[in-house]
Amino acid sequence: MNEFLCNINWELIIATIAIIVSVFSIYTQRKHNRLSFKPIPVVVKYNYTNVLRVRLWNKGTGPFIIKSFKVKDEQSLIDVMPQETKKFTFVEFIDNFQERAISPNDTLNMLEFKIRKDKNGKVIEGYQEAFNTIKKSLNGLEIHIEFEDVYGNIMNYKSDPLDFGEVFDEEK
Repeated sequence: MNEFLCNINWELIIATIAIIVSVFSIYTQRKHNRLSFKPIPVVVKYNYTNVLRVRLWNKGTGPFIIKSFKVKDEQSLIDVMPQETKKFTFVEFIDNFQERAISPNDTLNMLEFKIRKDKNGKVIEGYQEAFNTIKKSLNGLEIHIEFEDVYGNIMNYKSDPLDFGEVFDEEK
């Protein structure tokens, strides 16, 4: 038995074990790095008395680049708005999402509409009706986004249906 132990090439065994440990360590480090820079897109809606807003928020720890954006069969939220609302001034909207990058914990304002008032504080004619129409047209929409992380992995995200609540007609 003692002669058997003396004839074993211990250097080769230790070198082989070191290579195995190194390969495993590289694999786990790479997996950790990929998880450390994972983007997590979330669609957030804001429903206030005189402002409504839809934002795309990256809650992950890595940036992402939008490859495609779909809502219904359109490329943006403004495209699904009724024609009569497009004559009003929107605070902000995005009509092209291709190749937009969103950093970690950053947001992208996809659509924002605000009821405008005149100098006397009175609501400008038509803005309240447009506000209600926009709310109705946003209700139930699902947003589909295909995006790429820093490692070139393509991922998909589908939002929950937007819900801005029931719109009440104040004239009734």
